[in-house]
Amino acid sequence: MEIFMLWLALCIIPGAIAGSKGRSFIGFFFLGVIISPLIASIIILCMKSDIKEIEKKAINTGDSKKCPKCAELIKREAVVCRFCGNEEFTKEEQEDMTDKSLLGRIDSIWPEVVEQEDMTDITEQEWGKYGKITPKKPV
Repeated sequence: MEIFMLWLALCIIPGAIAGSKGRSFIGFFFLGVIISPLIASIIILCMKSDIKEIEKKAINTGDSKKCPKCAELIKREAVVCRFCGNEEFTKEEQEDMTDKSLLGRIDSIWPEVVEQEDMTDITEQEWGKYGKITPKKPV
């Protein structure tokens, strides 16, 4: 029983390496269970990283964005692309460069909050505290 538990614990290693390379954690975990954690680790170490999947995760978390000129991944707060030197961002991208990373996350749950609470008595000046979020007009 102890050997089996050690075997399962060692199978986490190829899964973790696969996850950091943009591959399936669960797939390589089970590959390690079936064949061997050592062989599964060697296989995943020989494989290239899935760059598209890693970039997609970085964009979805809100930490990065793609430069519109060269399509390289840059930090969300960047004003100048470090790869091509592009400074010409659209108005929408310039607004995103402000502290909207937190507001973007709040914005996804905001409609639920507005529907749950009666916020019709809040003035426009109070709404200004929340950034560019505009109140829903009562129907």
